Amino acid sequence: MEVFKRQFKSGLRTVIIPKTTTPIVTVNISYQVGSKDEKIGKTGLAHLFEHLMFEGTPNVPKGKFDQICSEAGGTNNAYTTYDWTTYYMTVPKTQLELALWLEADRLYNFELHQSVLDIQKDVVTEEIYQTVIDRPYGQWRDHLSTIAFRNDCSYSWEVQGLIDDVRSVTLEDANEFRNKYYKPKNAVLTICGDVEVEPTFNLIEKYFSEGNGTTDKIERNQFVPEMRLTGGVASYEDNVPHSAVFVSFHCAGFAEGREDYVAKVYTDIMARGRSSKLYNSLVYEKEIASHAGVFFDKRENSSLLTFFIIANDNSTSCDELYDAMMNEIISAKKSSFFASDLERSKNYVKTIISGNFLKTGGIADLVSTKEMFENDPEAAFNLVEKYDAITMEDIEQFMENRILEDKVIRVDVVPKPESDDEE
Repeated sequence: MEVFKRQFKSGLRTVIIPKTTTPIVTVNISYQVGSKDEKIGKTGLAHLFEHLMFEGTPNVPKGKFDQICSEAGGTNNAYTTYDWTTYYMTVPKTQLELALWLEADRLYNFELHQSVLDIQKDVVTEEIYQTVIDRPYGQWRDHLSTIAFRNDCSYSWEVQGLIDDVRSVTLEDANEFRNKYYKPKNAVLTICGDVEVEPTFNLIEKYFSEGNGTTDKIERNQFVPEMRLTGGVASYEDNVPHSAVFVSFHCAGFAEGREDYVAKVYTDIMARGRSSKLYNSLVYEKEIASHAGVFFDKRENSSLLTFFIIANDNSTSCDELYDAMMNEIISAKKSSFFASDLERSKNYVKTIISGNFLKTGGIADLVSTKEMFENDPEAAFNLVEKYDAITMEDIEQFMENRILEDKVIRVDVVPKPESDDEE
């Protein structure tokens, strides 16, 4: 695929990828702001602001954004991460200009009122209750963050933020956050679909020309390796039937090189599906667990690899779960994986990536992040080759450098006593 890139005087970086196989187009605008750009006591602003950006302008009143997009035959959504926030819209190619106008309108003309802020604070806090606080085993990430990073590190809280911080956000806080980060020079606009390149660049300039990209340096929190903590243990009680243990290891951030690619393949070898080494041993052979697996949280400055195990019955303690899981993790370092495991996992990861390139939305999303953090949108199209180049030596080196017993970060989830539940 051809990639056309241009930066405008407003500071906005734009990428166009023509894809003429279907008469649709995806408009993806990503802002380089996530939860890691927040301050202590002001957490949750990035996610809250994602919600607020749908709350209307003088031109598009509250509730009309989705309606206008839908009536034009389109769909839209957004998401927030530790490192960036993305808004995306897929519409028929004849509605490209409408999509650009909608995104530009809420960038430049968004107005925040106290009533709107109060409503969305309630929405977000309810979301935190549903997805974290009241969800079985849902709070482990919050506990992990506090022992994995120093408290002056903005990775020491999760994307949704602390519920009390969200509740206390003021109009001044939200407007200050918006003025710092929601500006053209802090954004990447990627368009993928059935478009003509120069007319599309002209439309972008028409709607996104406001702003001066040469002033107002974007404020960033600084990260240093010393902010990583190891050896910590956290434990909390939850309304769950059986104990669970989460064990994490620090990994390099994606800004540091190719380790995240190796980590992804290692993760798949260890714990994808019920035939994986971890699941098969802990669930089927030892019968100590009802479930086991692994997460890889990829972040710009410091990623985390987390294994988890949930007990098979309520008589199994967290220490027993921890010992069983760590035995499997460490034993994998002492015996080489079969070559077929490596190839199977690489093929799976490559299939997932290739699937992203079947849709304009998947292409736009990958290209936006590569442009944002690597200044190289074409790197998105080299991902398959990067995974294909991973060798057994890479996997073994990753385990040797990262899977260290003395660097473990551990979270135990303990079932609440029955008497507490009855109350």
